Amino acid sequence: MSFLKIHDLHPYHAKFYPGIPQYFLQKYATNTSIVLDPFCGSGTTLLECNNAGIQSVGVDINFLSVKISRAKTNVYDIAKVEQYIQVILEYQSDCDIIFPDAHIWFTESNYQELCKLYTAIQLIDNAPYKELFEVILSSILNRVCNKRDTWNLGYLSDNILPNKESTLSVKKEFERKCKWLIPAIKETTYFINKAQVQNTDAATFQSIQPFDMIITSPPYPFAVDFARNNRLSYYLFGEDIEEATTAETGARNKRNKKNCESDFFAEMQKIYLNLFSLVREGCYFCMTVSDTKRNNQQINFVQWLIDLFEVNKWSISENTIRQLQHQSMGQKRIVEEHLLVFKKH
Repeated sequence: MSFLKIHDLHPYHAKFYPGIPQYFLQKYATNTSIVLDPFCGSGTTLLECNNAGIQSVGVDINFLSVKISRAKTNVYDIAKVEQYIQVILEYQSDCDIIFPDAHIWFTESNYQELCKLYTAIQLIDNAPYKELFEVILSSILNRVCNKRDTWNLGYLSDNILPNKESTLSVKKEFERKCKWLIPAIKETTYFINKAQVQNTDAATFQSIQPFDMIITSPPYPFAVDFARNNRLSYYLFGEDIEEATTAETGARNKRNKKNCESDFFAEMQKIYLNLFSLVREGCYFCMTVSDTKRNNQQINFVQWLIDLFEVNKWSISENTIRQLQHQSMGQKRIVEEHLLVFKKH
């Protein structure tokens, strides 16, 4: 099965597989449905809603998720994109940007290239195009940074500093990604962007208009550090990574804290009770979810969710299991996930 190229605009750990929202939309949505994704991540559900001509709203507490989701779902003029690419690549003024441990994370030449590209992008006066190129620059950071002999996102998340220089060029990788971008955008020129994206907490998000359907994948307990995996992007955009880490429900780095499991379920209950209040009677709540482990003990997230829905007068419509052959979660022991569908009565 082939999917829109623009799904790959930016790497995203534990990314939502596009076929899942496609399946849910085809089975449970109508042309007039308004869909909510309260953990929109990299915007997979929103993009598939655009592809189906369906109105959607995405919510995420992670600022970078919101940037990626907006960049994916906006509609662009290809000629303007090509013009901006040329202007950005030709920018030559010397400049410096504030970037913690910049000369540890990047070679001197890559740091200078990063400064020029970032500064050129900030000069773009058209907000959607500026954000698009910010996302493209962000998308290559983990690839071009210095590393160690062995390296993965866990090192980056735990702020283990690199000691081996990268052989890649920031400018060449940015240029390569821009070349990839043109055919990806051409696939979406027929879109009408019906997606709205909000940078807020799903526990407090409110909407005047009720939703007909929710499609999402919530954070699994202690499986991924979404903010810390994008540490370099937080540095680049001057965002507070510690504040983001504290706000992130179920982050991997919280797995050894006292009362972490009870805190996780208390946070999730607050979120889900709020979501229950945002939807119409007859609404479908569709999601992928999995159990995880902590200290070799099973965390029964799936059954906890089923119980929470049932006690709040939702009936289960579907509970199927999907095997994860190429999953990218921090916990490699996650080998399957449930596709759950509930209906509100």
